[in-house]
Formats: sequence, C-alpha cells, structure tokens
Amino acid sequence: YRVYISQGLVTIQQIGAKYAPIGANNDPTNLNRNWVPVVTNIANELGGLSMNCEVMGTGEFALPTGSMSITSNFGYRSDPFGGGTEFHKGTDFACSRGDAIYAADGGQIVVSVKSGYGGGYGHHVIISHGDKFTLYGHMEHVDVDVGDTVQKGQKIGTCGTTGSSTGYHLHFEVQLGGIYGERVDPMTYFQPAKKEEDE
Repeated sequence: YRVYISQGLVTIQQIGAKYAPIGANNDPTNLNRNWVPVVTNIANELGGLSMNCEVMGTGEFALPTGSMSITSNFGYRSDPFGGGTEFHKGTDFACSRGDAIYAADGGQIVVSVKSGYGGGYGHHVIISHGDKFTLYGHMEHVDVDVGDTVQKGQKIGTCGTTGSSTGYHLHFEVQLGGIYGERVDPMTYFQPAKKEEDE
C-alpha cells in the first residue's frame, strides 16, 4: 500500500513502470520490458485484479452504455488487426447500432469529432471532468459540440463502428494529465454490480 497504492499506482502498467522500469541501469539485458505483459497475462488467467478490496470501484462514474457487458478490457491483448499483442488503452462496452451513449460524469465537451477516421477513434467525444477526461470512441452519431456542458447520464451520441473498429461497440477511456494523456483503467471508476443472494 505504502509504495504503490497510496501513490495512485494501482494498475499493472503503473506498478511495472516503478517496480521494473524499462532501461534501468541494473537491467542490462532489458528483462524489465517483459514484466508488464507477463504479469498481465498471469493476472488475467487468474480472473483479473481484485486489489484485495471489498469494493473494486469508486462508483464515481455512471455506465456509458445500457449495460456493463465488456468485450475487451484495458491492458495488453491480442491485436484484432494482426499478429502479436497491443496495449488497449480503454475498455470496450458492447452495444448495438443506434444504442444511446451516455456521459459517465458531468463536465464540458472538449473534443467532438463528428466525421472521419478521428485518429482511429472514428466519431468520438472527450469530456473534461476537471481532474480527468473521458473518451467515447467509434460512435455513429455525435450529439454534442465543443463547449457544451453535459450532465452525468446525458445522451451524447449513439453506438457505432467508425474509425479503427471491428464491430459495433463503445471504446471508453479515462485520461489523466491532459487530452489524449496518460490512460488508466476505466473500471476502477465504476461500482461493480452486487451479486444477487442465493435464494
């Protein structure tokens, strides 16, 4: 807790940058470059990180889609467009064409791309929440403009498959330190659904 969690280092990528920094003087054969992907694979095989807490998320964000059906998590994954692995900078939520996309929290629209490739994000929106930003990618229609103020849960567009996408879904990111800045695991900002008690 003292060395990592208390300093906001809670993801494997964040911890790896401190625990096994790439290019460290005491790592002449560059073994540290393997630490994050290897530990990520082990954690995923065991069911993912739990953070050893009863509550996994802060409950700060509302769901940006109608359900918490996740098709691709934050972190290393097989590249859907070719061989090898890639670092997935967000969480993909399942949705169908035309489904509403909602603001996860209140804030101001700072990016609104309504056409084109959008750097791979396609039609997308970024909302500033003051200390962080949320990105909503691959939308079919964007209903908001730069400068608009939105409320938590307000519809901002519809589900699509624009940009670099293999099918209908919402790519959702949390960014720190500026627009398109450091990406962190979005799931730490959601409150997981409580399991129903057995009857």
